Amino acid sequence: MRTKEETEKIASADDLRDKALEAFGIALTETYDLKSIRMEMFRRYSEFCDYVLAMAKVLDMLLFVTMLNLLNTARNYYADMLAKRPAVKADETTPAK
Repeated sequence: MRTKEETEKIASADDLRDKALEAFGIALTETYDLKSIRMEMFRRYSEFCDYVLAMAKVLDMLLFVTMLNLLNTARNYYADMLAKRPAVKADETTPAK
């Protein structure tokens, strides 16, 4: 007879396997809908960042703290790049060719 913890671990492993299979299926699906691709990428990126942040807070392992610093450095770099771009006026139109 299994204990409650063993049952939860098995259920957790099954959930992870199901998510991996779903991700694999999505990866194999050809789609050219950029809006859905961007939304899916952002969702996965957000989940990954939340996971790294939670692990860095809970475990305080060097691996997760370093990964969190790497993510924050990359975010800062791209935020600075966007801030340095010249603003485009809304009323400007491009000439038709």
